[in-house]
Amino acid sequence: MSFLKNELDLYKELFGKYRLKKENLKELNESQEINIGDIFVIYGDLPEYGLVISLNGDLYEAIYLSQEQFLSSSQALRLKINHVSDYVYLTHLNFYLSNDFANKYCKVIGKVSKEDMEKVLENFETLKQEEYTGPRKEYFELLVERISLFYELFFENIFEELDKFENEGEKVIRINIPLKTAMAYAASTSGGKGENFKFIIEDNTLRIYPDDEVIGKEGRILFKDKVLYEGKIPIEIVSEDVEISSEDVKRYLKIEVMNWWM
Repeated sequence: MSFLKNELDLYKELFGKYRLKKENLKELNESQEINIGDIFVIYGDLPEYGLVISLNGDLYEAIYLSQEQFLSSSQALRLKINHVSDYVYLTHLNFYLSNDFANKYCKVIGKVSKEDMEKVLENFETLKQEEYTGPRKEYFELLVERISLFYELFFENIFEELDKFENEGEKVIRINIPLKTAMAYAASTSGGKGENFKFIIEDNTLRIYPDDEVIGKEGRILFKDKVLYEGKIPIEIVSEDVEISSEDVKRYLKIEVMNWWM
C-alpha cells in the first residue's frame, strides 16, 4: 500500500464523514471586517481555513487552505499560520462568502503581503491546471463534500436575489456554448462570480444570473469573444449539455450592456 493511500485512509478514518454545518458554526464575539490577503479561520466542529483573494460586490472569493501536507498537491505553497496547525497548504478549491457571513464567522489569523499574493495567485492557477488522480483526487472530492455548506450558501444567495425579479418581464434565455474542456473540477456542482454575474454549473447545465444593474438593459452575451445573444438582458441565462469548468466561465463569459460597446 502506498504512502499516500495510507494518508488518505487515515484522513477518511478521522474526518471522512465530517460535514461543516451552519448550526455548528461559532459566531465571533465581535464582528470583524476581512480584506484581500487575509488568512482566516471559521470555527465549526473543526477549524476551516481560507485566504481572501478578491472582493466582488458583497462577495468575498477565497481559496481553501488544507491542513493535509501530503494529500495536498506537491506543488502547493505552504503558509505559516501558528494556529491549531502550524502550516496550511494552498489548494485549487475556491469558494464565496457573503459580507455578512464573513463578518460573523471569519476570524483573521494572518496576512499575506501584496508581493506574496502574486506568488499565491500564480500557484493557485498552477494548482487549477493540475490533474488529480488516485488518493489526492479522492481527498479533494471528500474535501468538497466537507465544505459543501459554502457552496450551498452561495446558491441560496443567488436564489434570494432572483426572488426580487419574480414578476418582471423576460426571465430566461437559452444559449449554446460549444466549448469542451478537459479541466477537471472535484465537485459535480460548482459556481462562481464573474464581473457582473453569478453562475452555477450542475448536471452539465450552466445557469447564469446577471447582476441587478444589468437586468432589463439592452446588451449582449459573449463567450470567447463570440456573440451568443443580443437583446434585453434577462434574469437567467441557461446553457445545457456543457462540458466546461467554472474557470472557463469566469475567463471567457462576458455580459455587456449597450453603452459599453456602442
